[in-house]
Amino acid sequence: MPWESKTVEEIRKEFITAAQISKNFSSLCRDFGITRKTGYKWLDRWQQEQNLSDRSHARKIVSNKTDEMTEKLILSVREANPTWGGKTIRQVLLNQGHAKLPCVKTCNNIIKRNGLVLPEESLKHTPFVRYEKDHCNEMWQTDFQGRFCVA
Repeated sequence: MPWESKTVEEIRKEFITAAQISKNFSSLCRDFGITRKTGYKWLDRWQQEQNLSDRSHARKIVSNKTDEMTEKLILSVREANPTWGGKTIRQVLLNQGHAKLPCVKTCNNIIKRNGLVLPEESLKHTPFVRYEKDHCNEMWQTDFQGRFCVA
């Protein structure tokens, strides 16, 4: 027999139907393993005909986000000069008299986020990976130092 699985919405609907019948709200909340505050929150959502699923905890307003005009300005300079990075773009914009520009890292992130960095170019500029290993004796090698006498 398979395990009985219920979604969050189904459990909350069961709670609401039980809350309409039950006389003791505290014991009902205890039976469902929630606080009374959460129980009242679910009832309020149901009465306002809102969705009973979990809501996102993501912030609705990001206080330190770069404004759209600055992003468009950085992207327009990048499109005109596709080989320039964030450091050069920022300095050129500062020389032109623009104020309140983000730092170099943020300029680079804006360029990457908008897909203006090609993967092939990124691979060209990755550092050389040595053949060194993490542990001893993972790789054996021999250095030839001249002719050996085999007699």
